[in-house]
Amino acid sequence: MTKTIKYLFLMVASVVAIFTFGVTHASAATQHNGTVDQQRVLQWFDSRKGNLTYSMYGSRNGADGTADCSGSMTQAIYEAGGTPYNALYSTETIHDYLLANNYQLVAENAGWNAKKGDIVVWGQQGQSAGAFGHIGVISKSDPNAIFISTCYYTGGQVGTAVQDLDYNYFASLDGYPYNYVYRYVGPKTPTKPTQAVQKAKTVHFNRTFEVSYYDYWNGKWDAINEGLSIPVTDYNNYIPLSAITMTDKHGKKLSNQYAQIGSPQREYFRMNGHYKVLHHYGSIMVIELAGEPVSIQSKYAVADK
Repeated sequence: MTKTIKYLFLMVASVVAIFTFGVTHASAATQHNGTVDQQRVLQWFDSRKGNLTYSMYGSRNGADGTADCSGSMTQAIYEAGGTPYNALYSTETIHDYLLANNYQLVAENAGWNAKKGDIVVWGQQGQSAGAFGHIGVISKSDPNAIFISTCYYTGGQVGTAVQDLDYNYFASLDGYPYNYVYRYVGPKTPTKPTQAVQKAKTVHFNRTFEVSYYDYWNGKWDAINEGLSIPVTDYNNYIPLSAITMTDKHGKKLSNQYAQIGSPQREYFRMNGHYKVLHHYGSIMVIELAGEPVSIQSKYAVADK
């Protein structure tokens, strides 16, 4: 299948995907735009006390009565207004989803004054997969912060996965693990494409992007950045690897230009060329990358003079 470049198809496909791709318990009235209701995140867990059994091998988000920590958190954020997810994230991969939904990293493996709504991820990235990581949310601020999460605290007893525990006590049971603290800061003022970009025939990019993930499509590997993509991300947003330059997080070109597919390390890229604009659709444009039409959010582009 070739990439479609029709705006109407993109919009319809996105709407359909939001309601069909792995999402349960969602209210049709909820706007899934990254404006996350912090109380609803907590209510998601509170309302499931006594009803969920811990498992990493079932639905993971409570749909079948079982859940794990990161599957629960993905679902809770989504139902509270988070953007549609491509898959239920793990403690390794949920960091980008938090940032995309207007959470800010406020502490990394350091003391902090816990506030209600803070989301805490245990386990250093690259080493936190499976049982080596955990995630939950502060349900009562310091002093004596309380931490609610879907956990294995009771050894997997039926209906006991959701637990409210003293944060310091719970952390001590795991040897005070390496942690990341994310705090909701609310949506930033949306950036709109300039009039020059909306009329441009060619564009370039002045920023470094993080690889959200890679996907194998139509016989080749592509890179995906969920910020550039049009929710819900699909093959129309896939960026050919031949069109990007692998960099460090500061945009410095790496000597090794091979994508580390399957590696847990964070990767970054730049698009250093000047790209033909195939179509303009307001906040969306279709550009040509390595001979492929790629749909992106126009606000990231800079018009060529």
